[in-house]
Amino acid sequence: MFPERRRHKRKKVILPVRLSRGGANGQAAGQFLHTIDITETGARVGGLHTVIEPGQLITLQRGQAKARFRVIWTKQLSASELQAGIESAEPDKNIWGFDLQDPEEAAGKDHEFLMKVLYNKK
Repeated sequence: MFPERRRHKRKKVILPVRLSRGGANGQAAGQFLHTIDITETGARVGGLHTVIEPGQLITLQRGQAKARFRVIWTKQLSASELQAGIESAEPDKNIWGFDLQDPEEAAGKDHEFLMKVLYNKK
């Protein structure tokens, strides 16, 4: 086996996020996608239906929290879907909403939120 080259361990966490990038007229053009796994410095995201390029700066938003990320790599999964590896351009910001040491806590909170939305409970 090859030795692990990563500086930070990946944590498998699927979270909904919104991607924004500057449009031609300066307005943000956005789409919803999801994380596949995250680290302290970046993430792998999937569900992309728009082209992004390595080196490009993008903004991810989760709830009210936003942070800028740099695209490191992309992979075409099908004619209309991409995955991408991204690295934080603002390492002091944590948009995930939980301590990265406990990804199970995040899944529980997202599940609770989803149940509230689906069943319209406050």
